[in-house]
Order: sequence, then C-alpha cells, then structure tokens
Amino acid sequence: MTDFLNSVLGEVSDKIVLSEVQDLDSKLSNASDPNKFNEATSTLKGILDNIPWALLSIGGDFSSEAD
Repeated sequence: MTDFLNSVLGEVSDKIVLSEVQDLDSKLSNASDPNKFNEATSTLKGILDNIPWALLSIGGDFSSEAD
C-alpha cells in the first residue's frame, strides 16, 4: 500500500513540475519576443515621461538616457 501511495505522489509531483516548467518556458518565450518588449518599454517610457521630475527635485529629462 505504501509503495502505491509513493508511486501516486511521485506521479502527481512529476506532473506539477512539468506544468510549472512549461509555464516558465512560455513566459520566457513571451519575454524574449521583441515586439512585446518594445510595447512594454514604450509604455514604461510613456509613464515615466509624465512624471514631474522637476517637482520631485530629481532633475531633468531621462528620455535621452533611456534610448
């Protein structure tokens, strides 16, 4: 009986690990897609451009440094 339960738990564990690896692989593939990277980068730059840096005493225009 114990061997059966260990076998079942091992099989469940293997399927969970396989699912996690496939999910991670999918996320890495999406992250390396240049089109998605450019969309995320331009969105972030748009948000940062709207921050009033002078009011925060941080300084000037960082958009040239980001390019």
